[in-house]
Amino acid sequence: MINKKLNIIAVILLLLSASITPAQDETVKVETDLVTLPVFVSDKDGRFVSGLKASDFEILENGKPQETAFFETAEVPVTVLLLIDVSGSMNDHLSTLASAANKFVQSLAPEDQIIVATFRDKAHLDILCPPTKKHSFTQTIFFKKTNDDWLTMTFNAVDKSIDYMARLPGRKAIVMFSDGELYGKGVSAKSNLNKAEESDAVIYTVRFGEYPKAQRWYTKPSVEDIDRYGNSLGLPPNELKKVIAEVKSYMNGLADKTGGGAVEISEVSLLVPAFQQISLDLKRMYRLGYYPQVPPKSGERRKIRLLMKAPGTSVRTRKEVVFGTPLKIQKPNQ
Repeated sequence: MINKKLNIIAVILLLLSASITPAQDETVKVETDLVTLPVFVSDKDGRFVSGLKASDFEILENGKPQETAFFETAEVPVTVLLLIDVSGSMNDHLSTLASAANKFVQSLAPEDQIIVATFRDKAHLDILCPPTKKHSFTQTIFFKKTNDDWLTMTFNAVDKSIDYMARLPGRKAIVMFSDGELYGKGVSAKSNLNKAEESDAVIYTVRFGEYPKAQRWYTKPSVEDIDRYGNSLGLPPNELKKVIAEVKSYMNGLADKTGGGAVEISEVSLLVPAFQQISLDLKRMYRLGYYPQVPPKSGERRKIRLLMKAPGTSVRTRKEVVFGTPLKIQKPNQ
């Protein structure tokens, strides 16, 4: 179970799994008709239930039974993108972050794949390590300090992470750590949440700190700002409360829309147990898949309910699916 100190909010996910068919041109088409449901099952005491079969589940879409197309046990490998905020505000914590990241990698199963990426004040994603199986991962993760102290482009990092994972097969997860500075260039919280809703990767968010920084702290104060906030430019309680609510809504939203979890920690030292719990959750994930009996329309939202036939068990999974337009993405260079 999640440690109360971590204040994790867990909702289990729906993945819109993608089957990739090569095309004759330089793109591949990603079909999204196949709906996959990553699922956690527990007994009455909250303990993970292993050994389940496809026949133990019944899938309902908009109240209508669906035929199970495939079933995966919790032992199937997962590809994890570890997404770390290394902006200037994190300089004092980079060694602790690196230590936690290395321990997270070691907690994965041998056949799991790890991707390590960072983001800061630039509108791009820095891939430090491409997809590598855990048993072949020999490097030690470390993060360099930066003099950058501009706006952290969290929205761009999340947008590009979802796109990056869309190109990979199988079960996938994004584990993001940030201090909650939310900015973006050409993308927004809304566009992130919309894309996450159609994503085939479950997202876990971990936020550090009591409150995020405010945008005006990074800009030259106006006379009005100084009169209102003082030279320190600290936010008044009512506005600070609003900013915190927006950050929590965003972090929780990414988790909720993909079935992951949102964690808040007050100290970076708590990142290790947070990462360990996420790693454990990923090891407990079943996955079911079905093709909707009624062909979906692009952007259509449908309710999903998963019934358990095994007595004394409870199930957590995503409650809705949103069907996206099939993607066309560039083929990798041969």
